[in-house]
Amino acid sequence: MDIVLCIDYTSSMTSYFNTIREKMVSFSRMALKSEGDIRIGLVKFRSDYDSWKTNLHGFTDNINVLRQWLYHDEPGGISPDGYEAVGKDNRFQ
Repeated sequence: MDIVLCIDYTSSMTSYFNTIREKMVSFSRMALKSEGDIRIGLVKFRSDYDSWKTNLHGFTDNINVLRQWLYHDEPGGISPDGYEAVGKDNRFQ
């Protein structure tokens, strides 16, 4: 089974972000320990005017790799709310 986590990395999430990451790691650890062939992918998104809009990570079954992906970037950006890049075809921009 493939699971994709989609996480809002905009500045409005800053105060919640450590808790979100901890919950994502905990959920993923539990899923990966279950029986079956489980892989987890990650989609990070920001806003239209930020330095990056989406950051896509393929599937992994390694919790340490997933943890590195989650902790590599911090939430932030310069765009006001309402300009989130999620749902737009912008992976090559």
